[in-house]
Amino acid sequence: MTSAYVWDDPRPSRAAKPVPKSSHGHFVVQMVIHDSDEDPGQISMCGSLGEYRTRLIALAEPDTVDVIEQVGPVPWTDENGKTHGHYIDQIVVKTGNRRLGLTDKPYRKVTPAFEAEIVQVDAAARKAGVIDRLHLVTEYARDPVKLYNADLFRGCRDADPEADALALEVVEALVGAARCRSWSARSTADPGASGLWCG
Repeated sequence: MTSAYVWDDPRPSRAAKPVPKSSHGHFVVQMVIHDSDEDPGQISMCGSLGEYRTRLIALAEPDTVDVIEQVGPVPWTDENGKTHGHYIDQIVVKTGNRRLGLTDKPYRKVTPAFEAEIVQVDAAARKAGVIDRLHLVTEYARDPVKLYNADLFRGCRDADPEADALALEVVEALVGAARCRSWSARSTADPGASGLWCG
């Protein structure tokens, strides 16, 4: 048996619009989602910090199957009758194939004109069967506790069957309340070796 690590490139981004790989004074990110020991995963790109934070929360929700970035363009018509294309920042695919479109925008940049655009894009994308509903997401829509937990879940997403089995064994034997540190110590003579950690 070898412990040599073999790199396998993740699948490329599915964005229909190019997302910059770098930007001066602007947040962009390239992350890998759906990766595991059996699957190299999928590159997923975010063009803003808001998109990234929303994506973390969406990926942490147990009924999320997938998140696809920069879907479109969805046609919409302005007040002068001119047709434009709008790219939906992310479509969150839920169990049952429910598809929620999410467009991220800082609250200070949400204008009445942009709200009118979103209403048209929502109607057009529903009619085309692209989404079931479009949501405009600002920083006020993201629960800071959910975001914090989603960030933790993302950091601990790799499975550790040995540590999970030990934790389950210890937790099933617990009666009443117990401190985290005490059940961590019970899982092995060397608490750090078990993969269980208590801060």
